[in-house]
Amino acid sequence: MDINQYKPRHKITKQRLFRLDNTPVEDIAEILHMAKELKIKRQFGEVTTPLKNQNIALITKHSFAKTRIVFELANKELHSNPLIIDVSGTDIENILKDKDTVNSIASYGISAFVIDTSIPQDAMVLKDYVSVPVINASSIDSPCSALATILTIWETKKTFKDLKVCLIGDFNTYDKCLVYGLIKLGADITIVAPREFAPSEQLISYCEQYGDIVHTDDIDFGIKNADVVYTTPHNFNSDYLVDQFAFSSAKESAMFLHPMPITRGVEVQTEIVDGPNSYIYKQAENLLHIEKSIFSLLLGKNK
Repeated sequence: MDINQYKPRHKITKQRLFRLDNTPVEDIAEILHMAKELKIKRQFGEVTTPLKNQNIALITKHSFAKTRIVFELANKELHSNPLIIDVSGTDIENILKDKDTVNSIASYGISAFVIDTSIPQDAMVLKDYVSVPVINASSIDSPCSALATILTIWETKKTFKDLKVCLIGDFNTYDKCLVYGLIKLGADITIVAPREFAPSEQLISYCEQYGDIVHTDDIDFGIKNADVVYTTPHNFNSDYLVDQFAFSSAKESAMFLHPMPITRGVEVQTEIVDGPNSYIYKQAENLLHIEKSIFSLLLGKNK
C-alpha cells in the first residue's frame, strides 16, 4: 500500500487491536492518518472531544510506566475518563480469565479495555466474552508502540516504498507487530540477530507475502545503507552493539530508533542515542498521538 495515496474514511473495521499481522492494512493506514491529524490539531491548540465522558480502563501491573502515563494523558486530551486498575502483585491472567469479574467492571460503563502487561497474549484472554473494544498495550509486543515507531518513520522519511529498515533484536519475542506493520506498508526489512535468535519461519513466510525480509547475524551487513536502524532491548554480545563505526555504514540521513528504556553501552552507544540521527523522543511522543487515534477511531465521533 502507498500510504500517501490512501484516502482516510475515519473508521476501522476491527474492534480488537491485539496484533498487526491480523489487522487490515487499511486499518493501519487509518490509525496513522488520524494520529497525524490529531497531532496537528494539538500543535495548533485545537481541542478534540470525540470521547467526551466515556470511560476507558487500563489493566496494568506497572505502577510507573510510559504506557500508563501516555494512557492518562491521551484520555485527558480526548476528555474521556481513565480508570487505572493496578493489579501489581497479583496473577493478572487469572483476573482476566474471570469472566464475571471483567464483565462486572465493564457493566459500570467501561467503553474499552487496555491491557498493559509483559505478556502480549494477556489481552486476547478477553476476546471471547467482553463485548467492548480491547487493546493490547504490552511492553513486549504492542501494536500501539509499533505504530508510534511507524508514524515517526513516516513523518521523517515521507514514504515506506524502497525504505531499508534494519531491526536488531529477538523478534520472536519483541516487537513482532513492528515487523508486520512495516512490511505491510512496503518497507524492506533486514533483521539482525545471532543465529540462535533468528526470526521464525512463520514470521518470515508471513512477511514474504508483502515484501522483502532477510535475516543476518552480521550487524555491519545489516546496517549497511539502511534508512532506519532500530534496536530492541536485548542481551546479545558486544558484536551487536550499535556503535559509531557500525552506524556509519548506514545512510547519512539514517534514523536511529528504540522503544526505550535503553541500556546504553549494551544495545547502543550513548553517542548514537544523543546524536543528531536519534529520533527516540519523537518516537516516544508519537505513542500519545497513536493512542488518541486508536481510542478515537474505536469509540469516537470523528466527523
